Amino acid sequence: MILPPRAALRPAGVLLGVGVVALGAATATGGRGAALGVLVGLVAGLPPAVVRLPWSHRSVLMAATVALAVAGVAAHQQALPAAGLAGLAGLAQIPSSRASAGIGSMLPVVVVVTATVGPLPGDPGAPFVVGLVAGLLTVVAVLAALGLQGPAQPVGMQVARRHAVVVAVAVAATTYGVVAADVSHGYWAVLVLATVVRPSGDETTRQLRDRVSGTVLGLAAAVAVVLVVPGPAAVVLGLVSAVPMVGWAMVQDTRRAAIFAVPTVVLVASSGLLGPSVGLAADRLVTTAAAAVVAIAAALALHRGDRRRPAAPADAS
Repeated sequence: MILPPRAALRPAGVLLGVGVVALGAATATGGRGAALGVLVGLVAGLPPAVVRLPWSHRSVLMAATVALAVAGVAAHQQALPAAGLAGLAGLAQIPSSRASAGIGSMLPVVVVVTATVGPLPGDPGAPFVVGLVAGLLTVVAVLAALGLQGPAQPVGMQVARRHAVVVAVAVAATTYGVVAADVSHGYWAVLVLATVVRPSGDETTRQLRDRVSGTVLGLAAAVAVVLVVPGPAAVVLGLVSAVPMVGWAMVQDTRRAAIFAVPTVVLVASSGLLGPSVGLAADRLVTTAAAAVVAIAAALALHRGDRRRPAAPADAS
């Protein structure tokens, strides 16, 4: 099956359409900083938006997202502070996972994006923050209106703590490496880790396998399109592929979401020019491969913790 189920495809189209309108409005009113804020808010807000949460939990998570984003801007292109913030965002998985698994998974990504892409520390901060809050609220409002919020899935304290420590070490080390070495599009490596490192070792291994295979297939498709399709048409195809990308992400199919995510990023961001497109694809492949190495180490650590976890006692009869 190439396209996601109709129950996910239609909401994905609605969410993408609303997101494009929000990005256009932000660009027109607040410039690049506001548009970046909306984009970060939409991405960071998606995992908690698909879960029914009390507004007390949701507001705390939104406040943490904004605080980490602002701190990331202050740590722009500073490897050690950025790595420390990413590690702190990883440890924030403890309370967020206790509320529901995965709802805080994008917090480290918020740090590395703002620490590498911007806005720059000297830029006006208000448009970015306003855009970020607007993006966070937009994705929640759309999914709530479409009735796509499922029940929370809390994680036990022991599992949440172990997972958070592994995530914190992995994203801190990766963030330090990509910032210190000024890796082009290095935030992709942290994004891969955020999406594949799960509370259990088995689940992490499965997610990593699906993510890597999906990325490779998506890269092949993107490069093929660049080589044979004219630039403007390639950009249109990139925008169209965003709809199934969001749809598969909604049903948590990592492999198929990655297959469509790579053409979306490569074709749209490069405007279809051969050199930049192939270079962007190469960046994506390298950062995914580097993240896969770190994720394998994370999976091994989680597997060890899984083996040490005591079995639940049998019910007395």
